Amino acid sequence: MLLSYKEIGENMKNLVLPLILGLSLASCSSSNKKEDVMMGENEPIPAAQTNLPTTPMKVGVVNFAFDSAEVPMEETGEIESVVDTLRQNPETKTIILKGHADLIGPEEYNYKLGYKRAMKVKEALVNKGLRAESIEVESFGEERPVVETMDKAESEINRRVVIQIRTDQEKITVSSN
Repeated sequence: MLLSYKEIGENMKNLVLPLILGLSLASCSSSNKKEDVMMGENEPIPAAQTNLPTTPMKVGVVNFAFDSAEVPMEETGEIESVVDTLRQNPETKTIILKGHADLIGPEEYNYKLGYKRAMKVKEALVNKGLRAESIEVESFGEERPVVETMDKAESEINRRVVIQIRTDQEKITVSSN
């Protein structure tokens, strides 16, 4: 039985496409890449739980004004909420603060601004009783915008510090200030 080129192409498409799709999905499911460690940035803020996962989990976001690293007064409630979550979950080992900036301005400046924002949130958490040693700080600057825009008003959502927690067997202490 001889097949035409058209029939061969159809048969190949029916065999190859599912294979490629399966391999693509398999490669996304599990690995030890840095991207896996960053999982959780877009997960919803959880209700109080006692068994938290060991992968980072988002517990809050602190937003900032344009070109500022000062924690706005209206964001102190978010910091209080994070501290309350940590008090309810003493098995938390590490708090991870990820500083971000909008796309306006030089890349290096925005990287430093993201870091300064994360450090200000760390300072606020330490002032609420968390141990500084349990808090990791990193900056993504303008690398991971929520919205890709140069518009000052629209890019407000990009000026943020994402707060995540990671747990394991050890416990961190939160004093009751």
